Amino acid sequence: MELIVNGIMQQKLLVLSIILIAISSLRTFFDMSGIVVVAHLIDVIDKMEGKRLEKYNVWPDVVSAFTHVYRYQAYSEETGGFFPKIKKDVSKFVERRNDDVIEWLKSLKNHNKKVFILTSSYVDFAKDICQQSLGNDWMTYFDIICTNARKPGFFNLNRPFLRLDENHEKEPVTELTSNTVYSQGNLNTLMKYLRDITGKDNPKICFFGDSLRSDVFPSKKFANWETVYLLEEMEIEGMKGIDPKPSTRVIELEDQQQEPNRKKRKLHELPSEEDTRILKSSKWGSFFCDESLPSKVESGQMKMRHMNTFWGYLIRKYADIAVPQLDYIADFPLDHQYEVFDHKDENKTGFYPGIPKSLDKV
Repeated sequence: MELIVNGIMQQKLLVLSIILIAISSLRTFFDMSGIVVVAHLIDVIDKMEGKRLEKYNVWPDVVSAFTHVYRYQAYSEETGGFFPKIKKDVSKFVERRNDDVIEWLKSLKNHNKKVFILTSSYVDFAKDICQQSLGNDWMTYFDIICTNARKPGFFNLNRPFLRLDENHEKEPVTELTSNTVYSQGNLNTLMKYLRDITGKDNPKICFFGDSLRSDVFPSKKFANWETVYLLEEMEIEGMKGIDPKPSTRVIELEDQQQEPNRKKRKLHELPSEEDTRILKSSKWGSFFCDESLPSKVESGQMKMRHMNTFWGYLIRKYADIAVPQLDYIADFPLDHQYEVFDHKDENKTGFYPGIPKSLDKV
């Protein structure tokens, strides 16, 4: 019996390892094209061999190609095929954030909130993206900027912060200074800096990120920060009570909180039909709910259906709230209180401005 149990556990661990390797290797919009590359390589091999093989050894070649294309030096060298296209015309790939978001960032600083960027992008790429997105004054919106942070390792490893000179990494530093751009780093040094500039022993951090693996999970697990998950799948799958005007992709955001200092209603454009077709999988179904699994018994008091996917589990466990874009909450008062996810109480939902339609009980 013990051998059987051990064998089952080993199989489960093997499957989990394969899943984690796949998630780790092909996890962002940068490298998701690798999935297609791997599939094409297998097709090519099958055609050459005239049959389907039991085993394929294409992964080393894929890793080698990724190393060539996505290494951070490729942006400054304009090599590798990927970064040169972006560098030539950043505006083609990066949209300018609307004025509400920029005013929100300014408001945070005006209310003496300390604001920082923590990105795994290398400094030169990060600067160009931020400038296109937020304008020429973007650096003034932040107290400190941490680039090439190599998340999620930033949160549980002890790599030093590095001084930058003309976008080149230099010697390690142990003390951080405001209005400075750094490379790499670690949680402990950043928290010391935040304690020093806030004068608080335990400053409360609210962290915004679009990656469960690199942002939401590690910042909650290792730092216990409050987390806001930027989750575009909410727009792609649609949100309850948020419907576009007839024959358009435009929605009107309503003031559901009825707060006197809330701005007037505003218009927001949803992703195009083409973007929706690309990002909404007809094969895998909803990001939040797997219809093929047995339904969990739900009480009549439940606001939404049970999130039974792996990603839904992670959202409820490690995110406090989830929004499709910053635009949706940028005009909320800074002291607005949000209902947050509760891993033990599924009746508490942190989706804003509405739950995904795939979770609607109706």
